[in-house]
Amino acid sequence: MFERILIPLDGSRLAERILVQVGKILRRKDSEVILVRAVPGLPEIPTVQYAAMIRQEEEVARKYLHGTAEQLRASGVNARTAILKGHPVDVIRQAVEVENATMIAMTTHGRSGLTRWTLGSVAEMVARNSQVPVLLLRSFTPGPSGTTTEAREVEAPFGRILVPTDGSERADAVWSSVEEFALLFEAEVVLLRVEAPGNHAPLDLLNSACDILEKSAHPSASQSLAAKLAEKGIRVRHLVATGDPASEIVDRSVTESADLIAMTTQGRSGLSKWLLGSVAERVLRGASTPILLVRAP
Repeated sequence: MFERILIPLDGSRLAERILVQVGKILRRKDSEVILVRAVPGLPEIPTVQYAAMIRQEEEVARKYLHGTAEQLRASGVNARTAILKGHPVDVIRQAVEVENATMIAMTTHGRSGLTRWTLGSVAEMVARNSQVPVLLLRSFTPGPSGTTTEAREVEAPFGRILVPTDGSERADAVWSSVEEFALLFEAEVVLLRVEAPGNHAPLDLLNSACDILEKSAHPSASQSLAAKLAEKGIRVRHLVATGDPASEIVDRSVTESADLIAMTTQGRSGLSKWLLGSVAERVLRGASTPILLVRAP
């Protein structure tokens, strides 16, 4: 996952914070970092003035990326650059394919303008459709009375990883990525399972019967994977909560002092299960903790 990391930048200081926050990942000996920036494409019938403006923006983007890459190389990062034309979401998707990226890392807020883009909405769209893991870090953190403050420009510790699961194999697709993070940062993994509150005894009994049948047919995928992590010396802890999944995940990320929430963008729905797609989006919007989203196969 850390082999080829794609980092979208828009020229803002807020977007650049990711370079410091994930510095330990970028400095890995086997990691390659691709800095990408989107510039507008020409319309079908461009005016001379607009074409000149685009050329100027391309030159500004080229100098900016070159300077940023040079700074990274000076700190031991294997970095290169890419400038592509089009909408930022399309550019990021294209860059992932062209560069064979294995992970996207980006902040969730930037700034807008001709060649700038609002990273909040872009981040959501990228995370929703990306075929590779997406690591999202906040440029701002929530404060009292609805205020926000800029996130500290320091390396994220990633010492405790909260991993929500609904018990399905799809939900557990995130585990290989979690393993890489845990080994690199010597992190503790907290496995969280959230069950919907049961108000009717017959429904509870039916849910329990379904779980018993599942376990008798094969061991829980998350239990098996957690055991494998433990064998590699990774600390694993289990939590069970009852309530609204997205709210519980956000709340537990605070009470457990999690440095990272790692989850899939698709799970399964049905009896006592929850659809991870919608949950992931709500967590993305509500949590101040960095989030790693992995698309389930």
